[in-house]
Amino acid sequence: MRVNKRKKMHKIVKEVKEKGNGEFYLEFTDKELSLFGLEKGDSVEWMQEEDREIWKKVIKKRFSI
Repeated sequence: MRVNKRKKMHKIVKEVKEKGNGEFYLEFTDKELSLFGLEKGDSVEWMQEEDREIWKKVIKKRFSI
């Protein structure tokens, strides 16, 4: 018996905001963070390849020193 499991895709569109000192940031709600299994303080790096974004690395806050 073969079972096809479809992955649920989530898409969140965010506006890049600027602090007064020239730093940029994105704001996420708790619900948006939980959609991706993230918590406040987690670090996410991504890179862009040929016009699409690929998540590269997630560093969970609870595992950081």
